[in-house]
Amino acid sequence: MKRIHLDFGDSDPGPSREKRKKTTERARSLEEQWVPDKCCREEKRKREESNKGGADTVRPAKSSRLDPLSVSSYDIFSKLGAGGFGKVMLAKLKGRGPYVALKSIRKAEETNYSNLATEAHVLKISTDCRFLCQGYAAFETQRHAFYVMEYLSGGNLGDELDKRGRFDMDRVRFYSAEIICGLQFLHSKGIIHRSV
Repeated sequence: MKRIHLDFGDSDPGPSREKRKKTTERARSLEEQWVPDKCCREEKRKREESNKGGADTVRPAKSSRLDPLSVSSYDIFSKLGAGGFGKVMLAKLKGRGPYVALKSIRKAEETNYSNLATEAHVLKISTDCRFLCQGYAAFETQRHAFYVMEYLSGGNLGDELDKRGRFDMDRVRFYSAEIICGLQFLHSKGIIHRSV
């Protein structure tokens, strides 16, 4: 499709007298609208007088809401455990809410970032199963990856065996059923746990 360029040259007479008259009338009415009326001037004067008493401009209030994706938002109480890749600490969101387990993994050159992402993904999936430790959040800083998880105060199965010596058959069935339910859920999502 061709564009058509019309060249009017100097022969364009411009708007007619009637159109020019309407434009100037409209412009005057707009100017009149912008002139503040008596009421607006009075309100402005009152605001200026109230500021003369030394009152500063109002600053927006700081949000009392803590960022759960920042390690500085947590109070850390004690070390719960350590492993080959990181450590787990008992923490709380600055005096609010329940205790959580805050897992910290130090990043290094040999860190496998896909494993970090996979662990965060599995923790996110685990919120749909009550037989797995619940994952609340995952975030990272320049040097660490953090996972915020449900704090389960009972210890692990090995600690329980050390304390009791041996389990009766009802307790064995109960713990086995919980483990199997958790593993079945993971398998249904295509996840295989490598250190059961």
